[in-house]
Amino acid sequence: MSLLDRIGLGATFAFSAADPEDDDIVLSIVDPGISGSSSKATAATSRLGDAHDTFLGGSVDPGEVTFTVAFHPGSATELALDAWYAANGQASVRTCTITLPELGDLPEFASTGDGILTSRNNTINRNELVTEELTIKRSGAWVTAEVEGASVPDESPEEGA
Repeated sequence: MSLLDRIGLGATFAFSAADPEDDDIVLSIVDPGISGSSSKATAATSRLGDAHDTFLGGSVDPGEVTFTVAFHPGSATELALDAWYAANGQASVRTCTITLPELGDLPEFASTGDGILTSRNNTINRNELVTEELTIKRSGAWVTAEVEGASVPDESPEEGA
């Protein structure tokens, strides 16, 4: 039985394989971690009379996302992470998808975009799950959307009940 079937929150992280013919590599997220982005502000102050600085919006740094996944040392997944981490240039940019499961009335959502694996830290504790913290630097815009085919059961009372 795979780690995906045994543990986690139902949230997953997938990244494209180096070979487009291969399936994506999927890991179970056990700690969702943090993410963030920022927007640059460009000065637009006129030296001819503005008493206060003015700014215009600039480009957006999509930031990075850090989370912890279940990890199996020596697995094909570890080899795929090793290859991605060691890659440079365009080969270091992979398509990434973070999928969040249905939660109450909320449907399943996925956030997808390009990313670069910038940090890996694994933890091995006796009698516990082996985990690895991954940091992905987002590249370009990421799109978050409801997963097609996902549905939340209708929990309205049946007629006559």
